[in-house]
Amino acid sequence: MKERRYFLFMTETIEKWYNPQKMLSYNQYLNFVIGGRGIGKTFSMKKYLLKRFIEKGEQFIYLRRNKSELDRIDKDKFFTTELLSQVFTNFKILESDASKIHTKIIFSCDNMAKEENTLILSTTKIILNGKIVCYLKSLSTWVDLKGSEYDEVMSILYDEVLIDPASKKRYLDNEVNALLNFIFSVFRRRDGCHAYLLSNACNFNNPYFAFLKFYNDTGKRFYNLKSYATLLEFPPHSAFTSEEEKETGFFKLLSKSNIYESVANNEFQIKNDKNISKIKGLKSRLYSFYVNDSYLTGYYIDNMVYIAKGYDKNLNAYCLEPNQVEDGYIFLNKNSPLGKTLKKLYLQNMFIYEDLESKNNFMEVISHVI
Repeated sequence: MKERRYFLFMTETIEKWYNPQKMLSYNQYLNFVIGGRGIGKTFSMKKYLLKRFIEKGEQFIYLRRNKSELDRIDKDKFFTTELLSQVFTNFKILESDASKIHTKIIFSCDNMAKEENTLILSTTKIILNGKIVCYLKSLSTWVDLKGSEYDEVMSILYDEVLIDPASKKRYLDNEVNALLNFIFSVFRRRDGCHAYLLSNACNFNNPYFAFLKFYNDTGKRFYNLKSYATLLEFPPHSAFTSEEEKETGFFKLLSKSNIYESVANNEFQIKNDKNISKIKGLKSRLYSFYVNDSYLTGYYIDNMVYIAKGYDKNLNAYCLEPNQVEDGYIFLNKNSPLGKTLKKLYLQNMFIYEDLESKNNFMEVISHVI
């Protein structure tokens, strides 16, 4: 992974703030932006989508994983004064009123027809001059959606899609499928719709990369996975670009921490190339799994568990989705003895993997039981 960042730095000018224009030029359906912390990924995309509403009337959905994450968002700062000043020419707040339900801002600017404009920010909607700009939703409650209500929604912005390994957050069960269902419920078959998934560079081993079969980062900024209608971007931006910033006490302290590479150099905190090994003469089979339309089998070897591709017909195969039980698999319950054992072994770093594909697919199993 260090080779990738070095390659990027040698071929592109490192800027501090993220600009989405290169990513947008690919016009891809699903777009991941995986960048360092503090480079303005969310800010720039909110700014872009607010401009789209003003110019074309296109609404968007701001998406988080759980409702609790939405509840913690400061509605007063969803669109900051700095952001509004960059969207509205000569932006000036005339009146502001905040309550527990919403914040109401009356402002003037030069690029709107009205002399006075009203922006209402709540925990469920953002409204400008009586028209909905943005819906705030959580993926965990997507089943409540009715697609016909969102005919003017052209974009979905999913923030913090990858989970920081240092946090206590967990992926939803079958999260990738849940997101795809959410997107389809909103967009249905309308043309010109796009989803943007933002994240810090935290954990390469995640269910999204496993679904996309993205195992090998070779050093490029963009990976256009056309067969998945998906673009992956790793912008070469850094929260620290000047020598003066790198001489600050905070930077020196940060450089000693395990999040330094993520913040300063857009390196994943947990990389994908650990615990990979080819082992022959496997005999002690433990269990098999059916995940992502393929099979994995675990073998006991030297007090470790080796995960390899393939299926042993003498073993029961465990699945991650209840409806797959009808196909003869056993549903893996995270509270079952096996589920608890897998979690314990993973936390103790007791797994070895045949290759990157096996590792990424097995991360689906782990995210299911943790």
